[in-house]
Formats: sequence, C-alpha cells, structure tokens
Amino acid sequence: MPTRAGIPLHLLIDRESGEAVVCSGPAGDDYGHKSIHKLGTAVALPHPLGFELDTSAF
Repeated sequence: MPTRAGIPLHLLIDRESGEAVVCSGPAGDDYGHKSIHKLGTAVALPHPLGFELDTSAF
C-alpha cells in the first residue's frame, strides 16, 4: 500500500474475508506494521487515532 501521501494509518474492513487490516508506521512505499483481526473483535487503532474500534457492526 503506497504511503507517499504520508498517511500514518490505513484501516481496511474486508467483509468478504471477515477481516480488519490495520497498517501503520509508514516507511517509504509501504507500512512498517500490519495487523489482521477477525471482524467481531475490538481492534486497537494506534496513534494518531488511539482508540479501540468495535468491529462487530461490520
């Protein structure tokens, strides 16, 4: 996922696969950290958001 725009956090809700993907820590044209969570769980969103997202509604 390109980060040239300096986007600090990328969140993707993928209903087809039943996953929430969180990418953070932009590093060049990629992200330094990627975590995948099952929908229906609480997902911790790092800085700059800094809160938990309840994905049970998705």
